[in-house]
Amino acid sequence: MGAAEHILEVAGELLPDDRLRLVVDADNEDPAAKLDRIERAFRAGELPVEIQGQTSGYWFSPFDAVPVAMPAWLPTGALQPGVGQTLADGVTALVLVPIDLVWFPLSEKGAYTYASSSGLLRGETWLFLPCDAAATPWPTRYEATWLEPIEPDQIERVYGAEVARRARFDARGAQVRLRRR
Repeated sequence: MGAAEHILEVAGELLPDDRLRLVVDADNEDPAAKLDRIERAFRAGELPVEIQGQTSGYWFSPFDAVPVAMPAWLPTGALQPGVGQTLADGVTALVLVPIDLVWFPLSEKGAYTYASSSGLLRGETWLFLPCDAAATPWPTRYEATWLEPIEPDQIERVYGAEVARRARFDARGAQVRLRRR
């Protein structure tokens, strides 16, 4: 299954007013035309794959050297601060991961899938560096500490409705506490 097909599948399970579903839904559209439209949207950068309020960036292990310039590749992770918050020293954030170019909350069931979250679970010190140069100059560094995961029924209250819609209903969400370095 390709990225476009997976996005169609995921979007079909979301509520009708979810931003991702609004982009991929089109009444009476031929399935092949819909896939083509989604692929064009990817290439043009028009598909809103991010969740409102998230901060995308790069994870660096304790063994990685942080580059002087921001990497040219796609972000390796993202963090979702609580409603009304931004990344800052002491903030708790939900960990987001890209699945076929769409960001979703990481659940504790998937925590060992990614190097950053499995390293954090082992007690390693990982750095998160935001890639929004306009809001945060490179290389702003946050040290992340793994926290107790949040229950699915609490995600909407803490992180908002759009985040809750994309989160697993059967597993707790991965959270970290940030310390600016």
